[in-house]
Amino acid sequence: MLYFSLAHCHLEYCIVSWGAATNSVLQPREVVRNYILHLLHIATLDVTLLYKSLNILKLHDIHEI
Repeated sequence: MLYFSLAHCHLEYCIVSWGAATNSVLQPREVVRNYILHLLHIATLDVTLLYKSLNILKLHDIHEI
């Protein structure tokens, strides 16, 4: 719940423009997002397992939806 209230809302704000961006633009955002998820979840899981366990979509998937 903390992730969605503090981080996810900022990522969804301009998802239309970020979703059409190149990977070089999205990479820093993904790194920060992964860092935030690891801090909040205090996990040593792989990033893909962390996304699955928390039921969180990646930026590209959010843009497609």
